[in-house]
Parts: sequence; C-alpha cells; structure tokens
Amino acid sequence: MINRRIVATSSVKCFLVPRYWLRIHNRANIWERVKLFMDSKFPTKEQLFEKFLTNRRWLEYKKTLTEDIDRQKRRIRSNVTIHDVPYAIRIVSTS
Repeated sequence: MINRRIVATSSVKCFLVPRYWLRIHNRANIWERVKLFMDSKFPTKEQLFEKFLTNRRWLEYKKTLTEDIDRQKRRIRSNVTIHDVPYAIRIVSTS
C-alpha cells in the first residue's frame, strides 16, 4: 500500500491481501485486469502535479488579466449621459 490513499465519507476497513496469495487464486487473471483498470482510471502523482501547476498558472494569468482590464476601465472616460438617448426610447423603457 505504498503511495496509496483511501478517501471515504464513512468508516472503512481495509483488507490487505499478500500478492503471493492473489497469484495463487488469480482466476481468469482478474487481479491483473483490476490493476490495469485502476491504473487507467486514476492519475499518477506526476499527472496530478502537472494538473496542479497548470491550474495555478491559469489562476495567476486570470488574475493579472482582470487587473489589467480594471486598470484600463479607469482610464476610459465617457461623457455619455441619459440625455444622449432619444426621448422616444426613454419613454418606452420607463413604462
């Protein structure tokens, strides 16, 4: 069980079975199939770490991008007022 983690929402009991016993009672090579399935469904430590780094870089990029947009918004001044909207449209929107 080296480098294995078990996460559960309720109490769990783990039953460790020696490999030699599994080899003796391995009908239809089922345990090898289970191992292959588990390896294909769950990522390795390296894959998880790469995903973590990618997500962290994305969050940093997103933060700097939003800060840049906020800075640009402050520089843009608009002199548009409600009086620039045609009177007929203002009447319809207030009704």
